[in-house]
Amino acid sequence: MIKGVTKMRANSLCRSLAQAIRSPLAWAATAKTVLAFGGALAMILAVAATEGCSEGPPPSAPPLRLPAAQLGATSEKTRLEANRQLITLQAVLVEDLKAVVLHEEGRAFQGPRHLAIQQMGIWRLKEAVPLLVDQIDWTLDKSTFPVGDRLAAWAYYPAATALRHIGGREARGAVIEAAVNTDDDRRLRLFGWVLFESDGRKIAEAAVTQRLEGVTNKEMRSRLEKLRAYVAQGGSVFLDL
Repeated sequence: MIKGVTKMRANSLCRSLAQAIRSPLAWAATAKTVLAFGGALAMILAVAATEGCSEGPPPSAPPLRLPAAQLGATSEKTRLEANRQLITLQAVLVEDLKAVVLHEEGRAFQGPRHLAIQQMGIWRLKEAVPLLVDQIDWTLDKSTFPVGDRLAAWAYYPAATALRHIGGREARGAVIEAAVNTDDDRRLRLFGWVLFESDGRKIAEAAVTQRLEGVTNKEMRSRLEKLRAYVAQGGSVFLDL
């Protein structure tokens, strides 16, 4: 039983979320419902992964509309309210996705934790960058992947993939600072790949070189030099992971 949510509505959102995994654009059709569910998102993701979505005709409710549809309203009051709702929607989404990542322990492909990390990247949630950096070396269980599917090496590292999609100054800075403070070679390799993929080799190498300026600590310099070398390797860093 799902507390505070009827089974019919849970399955409706469950099906919508499953569709959203296949197509990021499909999130537009579920966003308002996610906002209405609030903290129930983590619970629904868990149901989707463990029980699946019940079959049957969809509920007869009218099509969902995002608050964004009201941003073009002639009334300033309506536009401002729509803007407020969108900001609230994002805040709810960020916190719910973080909760799934922090509290779910499974490593299954398209399990709750995997889906939550995946959506952080799809939505390009900058607020999730610190958590994704922390989770960068978290891997999926290869035995849970669909039989016969041939996936890229980075598919086993969903947090790294999400950071690649988010990119930008915030992600770059967080990745470089995390690299300065770790001796874990796997994490350094993944950080280098994220920088290479999100910024390109030249920009990424220049950013690491700039961070090296003025660093006198030998250990920190060594880590940054390794990071720069892994940036230069690009996707080949996965050959040794």
